[in-house]
Formats: sequence, structure tokens, C-alpha cells
Amino acid sequence: MYEMPEAPKEPPKQYKPSYYLVEQKEKPVTGDYISIHEKYYSILPDPDTVYYLYNSIRLFFQNGGGSAYIVSMGTYGEPSGKAMEDPDANIINPNIKLQDLQNGLTLLKNEVEPTIYICPEAILL
Repeated sequence: MYEMPEAPKEPPKQYKPSYYLVEQKEKPVTGDYISIHEKYYSILPDPDTVYYLYNSIRLFFQNGGGSAYIVSMGTYGEPSGKAMEDPDANIINPNIKLQDLQNGLTLLKNEVEPTIYICPEAILL
């Protein structure tokens, strides 16, 4: 049987993604943008603050999902203070570490109930 790890000594961090308005030379073809006084601004995330677990779990339950095991694989990283450089590039969050994801999966190794393992953050490696 899985034993719960000791509770953290500090309160959990609130998920706070950061986004920036980055002026573009011309109207963006893809991605989110706004126009202010005939100038275009892309709405770009700080990659250090992008995580997918919350929306993945929300969509799982909205689409009829039942029981779910959630295993902590670390805490949220601090914002870098800058937007992604290329709006069309894949987001890579340097706070997501492969070893942390593997350690989280190891905790479930001997559990018989889960039928599928999902690591939404793995796409951010």
C-alpha cells in the first residue's frame, strides 16, 4: 500500500502563470494577440510558469473521468520575468525535470488500481 509522504512544512504555492504583451512588427499570423493604436502585441507566456496539470485534471472530470491519483512531482518555479522569444516554438519549462517525473511514477509502481498514467508536464521537457 502506498504511504503518503510527510506534509510540506510551508503552505502550497498558488499557480500563477505569467503572460506578457510583446510588440510585433506586423500582424501575427498565429497565436493570441491584441491591437492597440494600430500596433500588434502578441500575448506570450513566461515559459517558467507554464504547467498543464490543472487543466488536464479539469478536462478529465468534465469529460466523465472517475477516480484520479495525483502525485506531486515538485513545486511551481519562479517566473523568469521574460516572455517566450518565438511565439511559434514549443514551450519548454526549465523547472520540469525528467527525474522528478520518473520519481513520481515510481510511487505508483505497486498500485493496482490505476489503469493509465498521465504526465501532462512531460511535454514541457
